[in-house]
Amino acid sequence: MIVPALGFIWKPDNFIVQVTPPFVVLGWRATDRVTLSLSAYPSGGSWDVEDPNVNRVELNGWQTAASVIYQATDRISISLRGGMNVGGELELRDGNNNVLANETLESAPFGALNVRWQF
Repeated sequence: MIVPALGFIWKPDNFIVQVTPPFVVLGWRATDRVTLSLSAYPSGGSWDVEDPNVNRVELNGWQTAASVIYQATDRISISLRGGMNVGGELELRDGNNNVLANETLESAPFGALNVRWQF
């Protein structure tokens, strides 16, 4: 997905400051292969479901995270990310787009391990 954004990416020395709304990232390149970062960005999505009572599920919120990114090779990087899902809301809608339920979600921790291959 490509989404145009107005903002800036500033890279003084070993640091990076990225503010391209709605994403905010602060990073520090500790070594040639290791980068540490803090970030905040929106999360969620919506799904159409086949249920006689519920037609659509919508999930919205924010994720805040700390990451360690290791550049294993020129093309492969591995990242470990952990943080909190905050400000979450879950909404159920019927076929007429009427809201059936709207729940505010409690904050919850998350973790992710990613392997990225750049071609």
